[in-house]
Amino acid sequence: MDKDSLMYGMDVLDEISGALEPIGLTVHKLDVEETQGLPAGLIVPTGENPSFSVTCHVLPTHKDQVSTTFVQLFLPLTEPCPEKQEEMEKFAKECNSRFLLGTIFVYQDCLSMKYVTALEPTIALEGPHFQAAVFAFLQQAEEIGKKAQALCRGEITLEQALGESAQ
Repeated sequence: MDKDSLMYGMDVLDEISGALEPIGLTVHKLDVEETQGLPAGLIVPTGENPSFSVTCHVLPTHKDQVSTTFVQLFLPLTEPCPEKQEEMEKFAKECNSRFLLGTIFVYQDCLSMKYVTALEPTIALEGPHFQAAVFAFLQQAEEIGKKAQALCRGEITLEQALGESAQ
């Protein structure tokens, strides 16, 4: 990524930070050497010992006269549980068939959730809209994550998890 795009992506992370601060979330920028040169940060609840962290990647794109900025939120919902891979994939498929803000998938033996949105680079980030999207993403992730964790630990069956998801 060229230097101007990298600096722009870091500025977008600053805008995201400003938008999320009023709802009790903090963005910690990650070192670009750790993120393969991409602007990224961790979104965490403000305070000590955060209960979760959402990875936020910013990807500015340019083609001819068209520019778009993609923002991806990523959150693992379970600990690795390779022994439940098939059940997790079925659970993800069923969850994805419902109205979700993001997409559920298995990544590195964990059930995970991601959300991608596109921003217009010439317009400032709409704070309230972004806050609402992040809030909805986190609510859905929490609900699905609880069922997925119970499934991963063998506390419930796939049928029970899907039955509870349908309610």
